[in-house]
Amino acid sequence: MDCIKNNKNGAELVTGYCAGTLDSSVAQEIGVHIGGCSECRGEVEAQRAVWDALDAWTPVEVSGDFDARLYARIAQEQAGPAWLRWLRRTFQPATPMVWWKAGVSLAAAGAALSLALLIGHLPNRTDVIEQKATAAKSVPASEDVDLQQVQQALDDLDILTPASQSPSSKL
Repeated sequence: MDCIKNNKNGAELVTGYCAGTLDSSVAQEIGVHIGGCSECRGEVEAQRAVWDALDAWTPVEVSGDFDARLYARIAQEQAGPAWLRWLRRTFQPATPMVWWKAGVSLAAAGAALSLALLIGHLPNRTDVIEQKATAAKSVPASEDVDLQQVQQALDDLDILTPASQSPSSKL
């Protein structure tokens, strides 16, 4: 027989062997195999220990009026207003809800998204240097400015300014 650990149904074979539900020929093959294989023998011994513990276990006695008390409690819970039942189900569930896990997940996702957006909108260092160089080239040097042209623009501006404005409001 092949090693039980290498068999895809090995767990079922060990359980069936310990429960005594296998065919006698298969059980005999497993018995011969576990005589020579220490790993499989350990598996069978562990399974037998589980079966022995289950055989030794005795269930707790339930009181005679358990059913009556259970149904009375259910009736009492259902007799209250619907909003109170909803409130109890929400804030006192049978299994505890772990709200903080969802909060931590949302906070981590929000932080990652914020970081991604921040990094996506930061300009490259080379782009900033190129922008500064372009801006420096577009600003005319003081020697390129024609003073007569500036004086003419200011005079034109004075002509276009309405006379009703006070002199302090001029540009």
